[in-house]
Amino acid sequence: MKKTYTVRRNAGKVSTVVNRPVYELDNLNEQFQYEMPHKTIKERCVEAWERVDFIECLKRTFPIVVWMREYHWKYDLLSDFISGVTMAVLHIPQGMGFAMLGNVPPVIGIYMGIFPVLIYFVLGTSRHVNQGTFAVTCLMTGKVVSHYATITIKEVKDAYEPKEGYTNIQIGAAVTFVVAFIEIIMYICRLGITASLLSESLVSGFTCGAAFHVVNSQLRDILGVPIDKHLGNFSIPLTLYDIFRRIHKANYFAIIMSILAFTALILNHIFLKPRWRKLTRIPLPIELILILLGIFAIDILHLERKHNVTVVGYIPKGFPKPSVPPFSIMPQIIVDCIFIALVSYISNMSMALIFSRQFMYEIDANQELLALGASNVLGSFVSCLPMCVSLSRSVIQVTSGGVTQIVSVVSAFLLVIVLLWCAPFFETLPRCVLASIIVESLKGLIFQVAHFQDFGD
Repeated sequence: MKKTYTVRRNAGKVSTVVNRPVYELDNLNEQFQYEMPHKTIKERCVEAWERVDFIECLKRTFPIVVWMREYHWKYDLLSDFISGVTMAVLHIPQGMGFAMLGNVPPVIGIYMGIFPVLIYFVLGTSRHVNQGTFAVTCLMTGKVVSHYATITIKEVKDAYEPKEGYTNIQIGAAVTFVVAFIEIIMYICRLGITASLLSESLVSGFTCGAAFHVVNSQLRDILGVPIDKHLGNFSIPLTLYDIFRRIHKANYFAIIMSILAFTALILNHIFLKPRWRKLTRIPLPIELILILLGIFAIDILHLERKHNVTVVGYIPKGFPKPSVPPFSIMPQIIVDCIFIALVSYISNMSMALIFSRQFMYEIDANQELLALGASNVLGSFVSCLPMCVSLSRSVIQVTSGGVTQIVSVVSAFLLVIVLLWCAPFFETLPRCVLASIIVESLKGLIFQVAHFQDFGD
């Protein structure tokens, strides 16, 4: 290539001729026989190791390190403790009820409020979601359990020494393990980025629809109507049809208790809560008060024995025996588990995003996959169903004053005490009161249906 450059020097001109070839990098290396220095695998590993920021890696893998440094022990601990007590009381009957939707013994729901949530406490990035049992995922798991379980069990201990086939608990644990495996694979593949596709309208629509499914599962307890549960497609219209068909068999005492519970919750929200907030920053645990009043009403008025008001029932003491889930059944259930894992993740991210926007902090969508997967790995070895965020408990956790996941630690500790010593006290908790608390807590999610017309704008 030849180019001529003109340079002015005082009054005269000087011309400079540049004549040289133009190289691309590959041509230059070939011309001068340059070869990139070969690096061994060891050298590459050393270079990669030197580039690792261990402090940042620790913060990303264990988010608890970040928010615990910012935690205000003096101001937030009492609120978290009160909320944790409320969550523990809700976990007992709600966990037992949702576990029955999964066709496993009710006590499994209590286990799910202890073991998996402690893993999420360390690995999760959302500070306000409440993990454990969730009606939708339990219903989906129950469908798999009812299809593949070949041994009927009446007690939890029967599940650990089957003669042949699979028990309900074994199938449930297998589902949990496969769901955990899928979530961890999604984490490794960095599929948490799919959470960016969750638009506000999609999140609102999903949580609203899930809330309707939860309400549908609680209607028979609110009304005291003896109906069978329906799974799969058209479960909502089939349930409503059965309720209207058998409404004449409704338990009037259960209806009265439900109305009183709804009234107390609404009046608390409209009148009592604003005034109470002016007096003290300690939240009023109205849900806990209603549960205690319901237990006392059953015991004093003998409503269970005289008027057939349904109560939570027997709660066994102690912890589950660790067992390995059956791997041989897993290839047959993997398709169902993919949908359960997706529903669990979308539910978790939907609620996490709602609270992160409300309280202004960031959610790591990919880290949530690791937290859910690791939690379910542990849960699969202690007979748990797939863990998922609870819409109702998450809302109650926030409204009762919960600030961080320390609520989960308090709740898990109290559930341990319940399993060891206090289980009989909650056996007479009326299910209609519990169902009323669950439904009322979902009103904000249900009323999102009013925003439907805004999505077309």
